[in-house]
Amino acid sequence: MCLAIPARIIKINKNVAEIESLGVKKEVDISLTPEAKVGNFVIVHAGFAIMLKDIESIKKYYYLSKKEIESLTSARAPIVLLKKKAKNYTVSWYVSLYNRYEGVMLP
Repeated sequence: MCLAIPARIIKINKNVAEIESLGVKKEVDISLTPEAKVGNFVIVHAGFAIMLKDIESIKKYYYLSKKEIESLTSARAPIVLLKKKAKNYTVSWYVSLYNRYEGVMLP
């Protein structure tokens, strides 16, 4: 089982954001969500912000089929395994070592 927490970004310094959730502040890595801005809400798991804000953001980093778009935007809002685009250096290579796919979801 995985647990991810929604939190609001209150400050950003390069790839590190200070977030706040239920009065608790902590720093997280935002290299997986490079479009994140102060005031945005992100989903945090294991010290990383893991949610992309929309389909256009996802298309920058992953290949998407029509069926995958339908799944991501459905009421079920599942996590979908998507194939990474080659040379996607925005996301740290160490996050998914040797994997060609990553789990992606929308808010």
